[in-house]
Amino acid sequence: MSIETKVGAFVLAGLTLLGLAIFLLGDFTFEKRYTIYATFKDVGGLTKQSPVKLSGVDVGVVKEIELEGSKAKVVALVREGVLIYRDSAFSIGSTGLIGSKYLQIDQGTPESGVLQAGALVNGEDPVSIEKALTRALGSLQDLMGGLNGDPKSKSPIAKNLNATIGNVRELTASLNEMIADA
Repeated sequence: MSIETKVGAFVLAGLTLLGLAIFLLGDFTFEKRYTIYATFKDVGGLTKQSPVKLSGVDVGVVKEIELEGSKAKVVALVREGVLIYRDSAFSIGSTGLIGSKYLQIDQGTPESGVLQAGALVNGEDPVSIEKALTRALGSLQDLMGGLNGDPKSKSPIAKNLNATIGNVRELTASLNEMIADA
């Protein structure tokens, strides 16, 4: 085999590997997909190229997120042949407390019919962790205020706990008297 043939084979193999790498790392697919649009008030950290999961199974990818007025419009590409029903619930899922986000579709019922390509659905807005923690801390603060005898506390649990603690104190005092008398 001549040196020119070896160099030619080496260059051809290199170009083939380069083309394969571009294909694998790029956004190329031979899979047929159709588009579904979902609107949200807040996408809660969802990004382009995030997975689309139907009942926990990857069925597509988020192609684009656009701002339309005061809402975010998510453009999702779903694998051809995957049926999504009209009463399906669209939400933003997370792989953990601070994990990556994905578009979650909870499958509806067949009786409602199938969403057609290009359909626009309203998504359920995610509850942000910050808002949930603020509410939980506010409730905890109210409970602690009620346990400390704060008259501004509105927590019925705190009032019930205070009454229970008072009853336990009375019971303990009565038991101490009975033991002292015996």
